[in-house]
Amino acid sequence: MQLKTNTKKYIIFLIPLILILSGTFALANFALAQSCPNVTTVTGTTVNFVGEFTDMGGDSTVTGWFEYGQTTGYGQTTSQKISSQLGTYCIIVSNLSPCTTYHYRAVAQNSAGTTFGENKTFTTSCGPTVDLKANGSDGPISVAYGSSVTLTWISSSADTCQASGDWTGYKSTSGSQAVYNLTSSKTFTLNCTGSAGSASDNVTVNIGSPSLSVSLSPSPSSGCVPLNGVDLTGSVSGNFGGDIVYFFDCTNDGTWEKITTYYSNSYTAYDVCNFGSTGNYTAKVKIENQGVSAENTANINVLSCQSPVSVDLKINGYDGSIALPYNSIATLTWTSNNANYCTASGDWSGSKSISGSESTGNLFSSKSYSLTCTGSGGSNTDTATVNMTSTGILTVNKWVRNLSDGTGWLDSVSADPSEVISFLIEVTAVNSSLQNVTVKDTLPDKMTYRTNTLKIDGVSSAGDIFSGLNIGSLSANQTKTITFDADISGADGFVFGDTQLINSALVYTGNTSGSDTAKVIVTKRAVAGATTISTGLTNNIFIDSFLIPLVIALTLIWLLRSNIIKLEQWLDGRKKGYQEYKSDKVFRLKVKKIRIQEFLKNKLM
Repeated sequence: MQLKTNTKKYIIFLIPLILILSGTFALANFALAQSCPNVTTVTGTTVNFVGEFTDMGGDSTVTGWFEYGQTTGYGQTTSQKISSQLGTYCIIVSNLSPCTTYHYRAVAQNSAGTTFGENKTFTTSCGPTVDLKANGSDGPISVAYGSSVTLTWISSSADTCQASGDWTGYKSTSGSQAVYNLTSSKTFTLNCTGSAGSASDNVTVNIGSPSLSVSLSPSPSSGCVPLNGVDLTGSVSGNFGGDIVYFFDCTNDGTWEKITTYYSNSYTAYDVCNFGSTGNYTAKVKIENQGVSAENTANINVLSCQSPVSVDLKINGYDGSIALPYNSIATLTWTSNNANYCTASGDWSGSKSISGSESTGNLFSSKSYSLTCTGSGGSNTDTATVNMTSTGILTVNKWVRNLSDGTGWLDSVSADPSEVISFLIEVTAVNSSLQNVTVKDTLPDKMTYRTNTLKIDGVSSAGDIFSGLNIGSLSANQTKTITFDADISGADGFVFGDTQLINSALVYTGNTSGSDTAKVIVTKRAVAGATTISTGLTNNIFIDSFLIPLVIALTLIWLLRSNIIKLEQWLDGRKKGYQEYKSDKVFRLKVKKIRIQEFLKNKLM
């Protein structure tokens, strides 16, 4: 580049460089020629612009700097470098945007003016990245108490990585690590650093509440007295971590024969229990871990072994468990050996003979019967169980219709005396079959069955529904329909107004039943034009209509003939008054007529 004023020349040489990702705020620094690189270099997000003064143009000093930006409009300038001698100079700009291409050019100025170098570009480096996962998830994740997780991570453009939070230390730029026996929630953080900056990621692991259970196994669990050297083994399950404290009590009396802390979920206390007398003993185990405890028991039977007792309890001749229909009856039978007495428990009770039999009675639910027989050789127990098969369920619906009026099937209908009514009964077996289903209907008073109208599913039946009609068996979800007709009594059988007649149907089998009702409202009305209001003194037709009027007529005749009632004088008075009224009226009309004639005559004149 040259400045052509006064033949003064100013030349700047620029050599582009490589970039690395860093910050976004640019800072410029001068450097002496002896500390400048040979060419423009980029490290991360820092660029070191390098130029050279080859001609001062006749001036004693020359000023140089650089313009730069993300477009050819530049927009930013470095600090200026004033030099009084030829040679290399450099200006450093830091905290540029990472992964960004910049345009730049050199600028020189002396007394003759300002000149610009050609456009150049460089790209800053991209910064590091890191991705941390727990069990393959970015989290947060939840795991059971005492569980372990595996942390995995990868990074890019990073030279070192360091853990923090709930783990520590320097880590490789990619890798994995298992974390064991987690008893509380943790957050793991990883920060990775490179020449263009640093990046971090974290993942959270939430821990569930601990849960514990324990079982106890004695070995042996029975034996002859003295029974010594019995081992007790506690086996732990659940969500837990760390060491477990085991407590063992041979007779469940509150005294621990063995207490130990062990890392495993199973521990055996060898030769811990000794029993010097016969009996049924209860041993106990208790465990503690992380503030949570659990316990359990087991039985140890110590026998005399002189004459061992045996007992055999059967139900309907079978050992163990049998299944019977609802409302069945079973028979318990038992025998024993070397027993002095036997005691029942479970769903029967009391003392029993050492052999015998007994009925269970009607069974409506599952039952379990136990029999313990005891002798000098100890005791023994046997159990028999009976399970009820599923109880059938039926639904019953009853409807009625007025055949005389042609109504549909309803829960309730209205009717008049002497009309014909039809009933419908619908029976359904719900989900399971029903055997020997019986339908029994009850007609109310003032209603009579019409013979030969009984039908099952539309087919005539000769059965008697009122004493009990067996409609056979129904398969699961099958429905049968029963219909019949009835006559309502005549009007003489009812009082005036409404009378309700309720018809009911009962349906039953050996183990279930159901019922429903239908209503008929019978209305007796009065004869048209008649009234229930009293129409005479006595409500007796002969007296009120003939005898009383006759007495009244004879009485009036007697009164008239006796002149007690002066009827003729009253009639004469009424006649004289009428004649006077008529004469006065005629007179007034004549006067009015004369006045009209005189008025008309005056008008004409």
